[in-house]
Amino acid sequence: MEIIYNTGRRWQKRWREVLAGLAELEKWSRGEGDPGLSGEQRKKTPEQFSLDCLHLKDWLINDPAAAVNKKTVEDHAHGSPSISLAMAVANTDKHHTRRPGQTTAWVARAVTPADGSGSVSFLVEWQKPDGSSGSTDALDMATRAVSDWRSFFAAHGLTE
Repeated sequence: MEIIYNTGRRWQKRWREVLAGLAELEKWSRGEGDPGLSGEQRKKTPEQFSLDCLHLKDWLINDPAAAVNKKTVEDHAHGSPSISLAMAVANTDKHHTRRPGQTTAWVARAVTPADGSGSVSFLVEWQKPDGSSGSTDALDMATRAVSDWRSFFAAHGLTE
């Protein structure tokens, strides 16, 4: 048996990874995640979703078949609170310390209710350059980010 991988790297590959990350977060919220994973291993689910959102932006810019320019993609990604928060999580995780003027965001905790359902929710905390801070549920962030990407695709005639 032989498997041949296409060398033409299209943005849809990253999009499928974004959708897979959302599915994993949904799985955890339903109590279907792997209970044997450590806290650090569980935390990788929302971090990986965030990294895939960041990479999707780059792949849209660099895929000639997408036919969208860098400014259009950057404006949309940074204009979406959920996509920009996911990108901040990815960049904070990658760089440890953000430069002045950049939002710092991280997966702060995983919460399992005492109801025995096994569900897990992840909380993302952030701090903006203006000193404001807050938190949001990682699944909510991911769901809104996917919706915002889909709006972008529709506006630019891109097929998932």
